[in-house]
Amino acid sequence: MAETSDGEQYYLLMQSLLISYLAFEAFINFLGQCLDPEAWKDEKAFFNQPNYYGIEGKIKRLAEKLPTFVFKKGERPYQVIEQVRKFRTLLVHGKPYHFEKVEEVAVDGSETDMFEFNWDDYLSLENVTISRESIKEFCELLRSKAHDISEDLHLFHRAFEGPLAHSEGETM
Repeated sequence: MAETSDGEQYYLLMQSLLISYLAFEAFINFLGQCLDPEAWKDEKAFFNQPNYYGIEGKIKRLAEKLPTFVFKKGERPYQVIEQVRKFRTLLVHGKPYHFEKVEEVAVDGSETDMFEFNWDDYLSLENVTISRESIKEFCELLRSKAHDISEDLHLFHRAFEGPLAHSEGETM
């Protein structure tokens, strides 16, 4: 990372963690469209059912289509991803956060970092790195299992590697 102040790094880490989770969600949707296009045709309705609710419901549905994949939701790497989901929810569905703090303020006018946010614990370089690695590990495990049963061209490349798109055509 280029030289940045602590404040700049804080916001870069925040963006990196949020975008990493969005990429995770997109990858789950990509696999769903490859393996179970019928369920993903009306994704909002299908994944609003009690048995298949939200991102865990999507993974559960993928696991049903991938006979050799075992969804270990209580273990790493998924537990790390679950923490990133909570971070994403804090940002996306922000609610007022109240706290009280008594602090002496310097007479010279220098500022102190007196505000605390409920997402601060997520935003260290170490936590963001572990989170990104966990997302990639989980997605790669899913991709490798999907590759065993699907010929989709994008499944020949490791998760988050390879081309972002392809096209096909014919001459008339």
